[in-house]
Amino acid sequence: DFPTRVGMARRQGEHSAITTSGTNVIRVAYDTIMGSPSALGQLRETIWHETMHWIHHQGPQVYGDLITQHYRARTAAEPLVPSQYGGVGRKDRWWDEYAGKQYVGAAFDPEPEGRGVELATRYFQLLANPERFVRQLDPIFEANADVFLDTLKIALKIFTDGIQ
Repeated sequence: DFPTRVGMARRQGEHSAITTSGTNVIRVAYDTIMGSPSALGQLRETIWHETMHWIHHQGPQVYGDLITQHYRARTAAEPLVPSQYGGVGRKDRWWDEYAGKQYVGAAFDPEPEGRGVELATRYFQLLANPERFVRQLDPIFEANADVFLDTLKIALKIFTDGIQ
C-alpha cells in the first residue's frame, strides 16, 4: 500500500516530517512550513521527500537494496564527516550534501557503511520543485553531470523501469 494520508502535527524534536514505519501516514510539522512565503512549495517537497522514505523502507526490498548498493559503491572510500545539516554523512559528489547523511546506529540505518536513506529522497524531492531543479542543473552539469544523472536514474528506477 502506498502512503494514503498526510497529517499535520506539531514538530516532534528536530524532525520537520516523519514517515512512521508500518503505517501509510506521513506526518508534517506545520510550524516548519506555515508563515513561509514558499510554504506550498516546501510542503510539496517535504511530502515527496517523505514518500521516498516510505518507498525505501516499506517498498520492494530490491529497491531498498539498489539504493543501498549505489550509496555504498559511491562512498566506499569516503570517511564519515560532520554534516552542515547536523549529524554525519559521506560527501561524495551528490547535488546536495544531505543526500549522503547517515543516521549511525538508528534502527533504519544500522550498518556503519550506511543505507543511503537520504539519497533517493533528496533527488526525488527536486522534481516537486521544477524551478529549484532547473537551478541545480547548471552547476551540476559543469562538473558532475554523469554522477547526477546516474544517481537520479537509480532513485527514480522504481517509477520508470519497475523493480523485478
